[in-house]
Amino acid sequence: MSASTSTDRIEQFFHHLAILKDYARRVIGGSDVLSTIEEDDRKHRIRQFLDIGLSFDLTEKEMVTILFRELFTANR
Repeated sequence: MSASTSTDRIEQFFHHLAILKDYARRVIGGSDVLSTIEEDDRKHRIRQFLDIGLSFDLTEKEMVTILFRELFTANR
């Protein structure tokens, strides 16, 4: 994998991560419901997020931790 391709995949990973975190905050933290379009987008993004993470040898547990780390951390 070339450096530019790796960089692009890392950027995609973090882009998906930011949007997935927003969805999680809204649903878990704010008792919101995703629209049908947002739910389809979430499903697509989570697949992409996992595929990219696995390509960089992250475990599913590590990716879940990355995704939900701040959501379940007490505010100080």
